[in-house]
Amino acid sequence: MGKKKWDLYSSTEWSDVITLTVSSHRPKANLSADSRAFPAGGSATLTCSVNPPSFGWKYLWFREQTTFQHLTTQEFVFLSNGQISVSQEGLYTCIGGRGDPIYYTEYSDSVRIYKIATKGAVVTMQPNWPELYSGETVTLRCEIQGRDTKWEYEWMTTSSFKPPNQNEYRISSVSPSHIGDYWCKGRLERAQQNSTGWSISFKLTVSYKPQPVLTVSPLWLSPGASVTLNCSVKHPSAGWRFFWYKAVPKLSGNSYSYELIPGSIHGTEQDSYIVDGQTHTAGYVCRAGRGDPVYYTHYSQPKFVWSGDVRSAASLTVSPHRVQHFADDSVLLSCEGNSTEWQVKGFFEDGYLPYLPYCPSRGTMTGFTCYIDPNHLLGRTAVYWCESGSGEFSNGVNITTNYSPQPDLTVSPSWLSPGALVTLNCKVERASAGWRFYWYKGIRKQSENVYTYKPLPGSINGTEEDSYIVHVQTHTTRYYCRAGRGDPVYYTKYSGRRFVWSGEFNPAASLTVTPDRVQHFFSESVSLSCEGNATKWKVMRYTETGQLSHCSGWGRMTGSTCNIHSLQYGDGVYWCESGSGKYSNAVNITVQSPKPEDRSFLLPLLTGVLTGALLVILPLLLYRFMKSNDLCYSRSTQCQTTNQDERVHRDEMQQQTYSSLLEGDVCIYESVGGCEDTGKGLDKRSKHEEPVDTNVP
Repeated sequence: MGKKKWDLYSSTEWSDVITLTVSSHRPKANLSADSRAFPAGGSATLTCSVNPPSFGWKYLWFREQTTFQHLTTQEFVFLSNGQISVSQEGLYTCIGGRGDPIYYTEYSDSVRIYKIATKGAVVTMQPNWPELYSGETVTLRCEIQGRDTKWEYEWMTTSSFKPPNQNEYRISSVSPSHIGDYWCKGRLERAQQNSTGWSISFKLTVSYKPQPVLTVSPLWLSPGASVTLNCSVKHPSAGWRFFWYKAVPKLSGNSYSYELIPGSIHGTEQDSYIVDGQTHTAGYVCRAGRGDPVYYTHYSQPKFVWSGDVRSAASLTVSPHRVQHFADDSVLLSCEGNSTEWQVKGFFEDGYLPYLPYCPSRGTMTGFTCYIDPNHLLGRTAVYWCESGSGEFSNGVNITTNYSPQPDLTVSPSWLSPGALVTLNCKVERASAGWRFYWYKGIRKQSENVYTYKPLPGSINGTEEDSYIVHVQTHTTRYYCRAGRGDPVYYTKYSGRRFVWSGEFNPAASLTVTPDRVQHFFSESVSLSCEGNATKWKVMRYTETGQLSHCSGWGRMTGSTCNIHSLQYGDGVYWCESGSGKYSNAVNITVQSPKPEDRSFLLPLLTGVLTGALLVILPLLLYRFMKSNDLCYSRSTQCQTTNQDERVHRDEMQQQTYSSLLEGDVCIYESVGGCEDTGKGLDKRSKHEEPVDTNVP
């Protein structure tokens, strides 16, 4: 703040706070170039800065000759503060400074700028592949065009390895450390000033060793068919030759050894190969090579051609013997042949564990038998085969594992009629795939809310047909079905329940409804009573949506009667079930609730009633009002004391009557309730001469 010299009591307010930060280290300038090399007649832009950025810096520029010398204004073009353009090659550095006296930063790291000769030195690579892979052999050459004179060579690079001062730089095993830009130049022997200048940069890139992709066709062998192998690698025309191998199992290391296929020792120019005379399961591998010495890619992943033919040297059997299996199946794969060591391989179409042995890594191997847990492989299709310790492949087996199916049961008809047959139909996926069908009647256990399945006559061993006819059906029954196949028999799940209802009374079990009608209203109370040869009953309901429930969910069971106080959502078929499993007759009940359009008649009905009442009441009121006026006229005549003539007297009485109506005379109210003595000259005798009817509707 400040004060006036002559005023000791006046001062300004305090200024804003300024925070002063002091770094203990001297900053270092940063130098960068937009290009490290430029052609003759060109230039490079240098940028000098201080980090962190702050105001007030100015920059000085230096180039190495014998020592670093400050650049004069003739040696650069000023672009902006901290940025210049130079056209001479050399090693450059910069510093920043500010303040008075000047405070200087540390020198930046030096940056070398090269002038490129448009004619003269050129960097080339042999062999000139479009893509170079780690491990390959390559030679970089510095070539000076059109000159046979002896030269001294110099290399410059941004990689980790600087080439020797020779015209060739041979890299026997190229690696990512060799990635970078390379320049070279030549200088005549004993002539230090006569140089070609730096060549245009050559950028060397290195990729990781490739792995080809092998495909085989067909995957499953057929008699007399050839097998075509295709080996795909990036840039197939870039000097590659292709080598083809058979995969031989090695159980000890869970791997394969590779044997060259005859005719493939020196490789093939084509990336495809045809195998003739293949009769059993086999694995194949490929790789590619080029150069001298030959540089090889990785081996491809093994690919297999499967045969379903069983061989004595190696065979696979499946139990149970079928293609499709289910979640609760137990599947056993057994290996047999001329070996004492076996493993079971599985190749999955979705790529799940494609190259690891299923047994023993995923399954349980007991002796030569592999146990598969289908729950691990639900929804997948896989090919399984055996591999022996002696290098043999067994036949291949294609297995699909799915969830256990549940058949769909239909019944016809749903309601019995006298003498009618009941037809049951049981549908399962792939109905022709060896299934037999089993038919059951549902029986409720005594005192339990569970049901047992009682086979229908002739159904113990199943039927080949997926339909079954019930000939003697007289009362309500629930039915189930399931399918089975194989040895031992694999059974599907039981189907959902299906009912056949009978409306006929059964003396052993019957249902009566009170009130006794089919259609009811949602606000009604209904009683369902069970009768018959039982002491315990349940009243059941089955809705159109397939929901099955008993009385405790929507009513109250008292003894053998189910009382329902409201039939809201009560549409369905009702029947009784006894503790011994007897079914009563069934009753179909529909519930009628008022629809919005049905309620709309109430308004016009009420309007009509009120209108009729008004038409009756208003005439009565008018009649009473007229009689009241006559009474008032009579009383007015007796109450007047003047002796005028009759006509004048009538006019005055009328005027008085109108005045009474306007002024609220009590005779208006007497017309409804009877005139009382108002103290205006009315005697008792006049009150009884013309009585008023008080029974107004």
